[in-house]
Amino acid sequence: MNDTGKYYCPVTVFPVEIYNGHGTEVTVTRAVGANESIIQSPKNITVTEGGTVRINCTFVGKTISSIGAISWYKDVETRAVCNTSGDYYGRVQKNSSPGIVKESIKITDLKMNETGKYYCRVTFFTGGIYNGHGTEVTVTRRSLVESPAWRLRWQLLIMGVKLATFIVINVVIVFIIRSWESCGFASRRKRSL
Repeated sequence: MNDTGKYYCPVTVFPVEIYNGHGTEVTVTRAVGANESIIQSPKNITVTEGGTVRINCTFVGKTISSIGAISWYKDVETRAVCNTSGDYYGRVQKNSSPGIVKESIKITDLKMNETGKYYCRVTFFTGGIYNGHGTEVTVTRRSLVESPAWRLRWQLLIMGVKLATFIVINVVIVFIIRSWESCGFASRRKRSL
């Protein structure tokens, strides 16, 4: 971890000019040991806009006692995913298991712009950091027929068509009965009884 820093590649042009690039920032984190790993699942998940996802993160290793925290990020380290962050306020629930390092998050009411890769990060008191491999979340657009407003409109339209059909049938029946009466069919029938 002591090798974290900015590295430059100087180029010397004969006879004496030296050029430096802009440098490359290198961050060294604690490597996952042979007996240590982060299992993040599922790898991919697709959900309809307004839906819910659950992402799991489990740390397996010897250094469980020195774990400080598990945190969640979307796409980059600066986009925290938690119940108090602006974009996700009130829509994230964490579920941790005592005794082993296992945590899941549930994000509700997903929006289209929340498509991306979600990572869990395990931070140790000793300074080490483990990152999960990520879960690719794809949020698809809800079809118009699935939205509550469109569903209500369709129900109202169907009720209107049923009502109109009922009225038309009753008008036709009344018209037929009146026609029979005006032609004398009803009076002949009464006499025969």
